[in-house]
Amino acid sequence: MERGLVEVSCPGCGPIVVGVSAMTCGISDADGAALCQLECPECRHLLHRPIDPNLVAALLLFGARRAGRPLPFELAEPHRGAAVTWDEVLDLHIELERDCCPHERLLHA
Repeated sequence: MERGLVEVSCPGCGPIVVGVSAMTCGISDADGAALCQLECPECRHLLHRPIDPNLVAALLLFGARRAGRPLPFELAEPHRGAAVTWDEVLDLHIELERDCCPHERLLHA
């Protein structure tokens, strides 16, 4: 029997309700940031959500799993500047296809 439910937002499905037991939570040793990871029950997209570090203990009591491996805490970092556009991603892809290993060229110059 599920001991707790939480509502989170999936980018594809919108608001969803999941059981706390479906969550994996961790706290960064570096800066104390907390992050929870779960899978959307609708689309199976892996979600990462920053949370208040004080809530981790409560979520663990209600059945969340403690992260056994490092979670991608970069996702909780504040972002500055404009988002990367699809055109920029495509330009990078084209450039990497043209010159996949520029560091080798620099090392042998």
